[in-house]
Amino acid sequence: EQTPQQKYAPDLIKDPAIRAVSRHFLTFTIVSLAIPPLVGGLVTMSWWGAATAFFWGSLVRVALLHHVTWSINSICHAV
Repeated sequence: EQTPQQKYAPDLIKDPAIRAVSRHFLTFTIVSLAIPPLVGGLVTMSWWGAATAFFWGSLVRVALLHHVTWSINSICHAV
């Protein structure tokens, strides 16, 4: 059973900016993961530069962001 959005978040459903972000979330995700290796490959002119940029600029960046977010959430619930 899905939570009724109209009941709990009517203001978010009516906001066109929030709807646009929600509608294009997959595109934003793919672009944000693709830009670092593209730039890294073009700057170094090598596949190794693209792979390194993908690791640090895409994977590590997302993992670090998630860990910081979850840590803050855990700390705030513990205090």
